[in-house]
Amino acid sequence: MSVDPQELAAFKATLAQTPVSTIIKRLDDNSIARTWKRNLAEAEVTRRTRDDDARAKNTILSSILRHRNASLRAWAVTVFIIACALAIAAALIVGLQQDSKDLQLQKQLIEEQMMGGEQN
Repeated sequence: MSVDPQELAAFKATLAQTPVSTIIKRLDDNSIARTWKRNLAEAEVTRRTRDDDARAKNTILSSILRHRNASLRAWAVTVFIIACALAIAAALIVGLQQDSKDLQLQKQLIEEQMMGGEQN
């Protein structure tokens, strides 16, 4: 017994537009009597369920990856800010030490000038 290609195409189009819950209900109620239609409907339910499960897993994995990437970015920014703060602190310390040395040299020069002025 062969299946009419037009009827097959029409049934596939109907299946594609019908929600899974409706297909399952009709399969459970034995509303789909022809074997080939029943087999197509069961295959469609299996395919959609498998696709939905895969999509759900991908959604969970992608949310985990987004969270991990956001955490890594936050840590990278934190490390960058700490490194910048340390570099600024080091530059300030070096600058203060240099200023301190300059002040000591100026003080010595002033003392030498005052001593030199007293000796004359």
